[in-house]
Amino acid sequence: MLEREVDTRSLNGTQGTAEDQLWYALLKLVRSTILPLANSSGGHRLGVNGLAVDTVHSLLYSGGRDGVLCAWDLHTDFKATSLPDHDEKLPAPTATTFRQQVQAHTHWINDIALARSNEALVSASSDITVKVWRPTATDRMPPQTIGLHSDYVKTLAVPSPTADWVVSGGLDRKICVWDLSGAGQKLSIDVGNDEAGSLSSKEKGSVYALAATNNVLASGGPESAV
Repeated sequence: MLEREVDTRSLNGTQGTAEDQLWYALLKLVRSTILPLANSSGGHRLGVNGLAVDTVHSLLYSGGRDGVLCAWDLHTDFKATSLPDHDEKLPAPTATTFRQQVQAHTHWINDIALARSNEALVSASSDITVKVWRPTATDRMPPQTIGLHSDYVKTLAVPSPTADWVVSGGLDRKICVWDLSGAGQKLSIDVGNDEAGSLSSKEKGSVYALAATNNVLASGGPESAV
């Protein structure tokens, strides 16, 4: 909390002391980067960056730029397999309702993914953490950090619905494999050290897209290469 009174009469440096101007710049930085707490009930306060659907429990999860994870009841029977006739009038859809939310991160959530048979929701954030939230667990624990990058975490991949690990990629040019039980990092790949790449690709090398199976891991970034 900044408790100093700052002379904010001018933004162009012509008034106020140099110390006032420094404090004012710091105050602007704090106000622009720290997110408010999730004290409002019923959804996001900023844009939504990630979505995941749990077809078993008919739930939709969303992750937003406010650092909040939300759960929504879809009230939809995903087991129904028959398609309506082309001229059949469809019934009005049941309204989606808010279920719960949690302040998972202190910066943008960039991606989310379901794992462990939809019992775990993994989130990747610009606060450089990878977290796992278990919204249906009886202990109601808050999201737990399972991984840490050195720059924004942009993307996630889960190899299979029952896998015990998740992959994350970020602007630090790292692809990391994390244990979903909290046992830490299982593997780290430095994309910037790709010997086949040029110096420029090593400098750019950020990871924006991932896909994974139990024996294949693919990544993509701004260099138009996979």
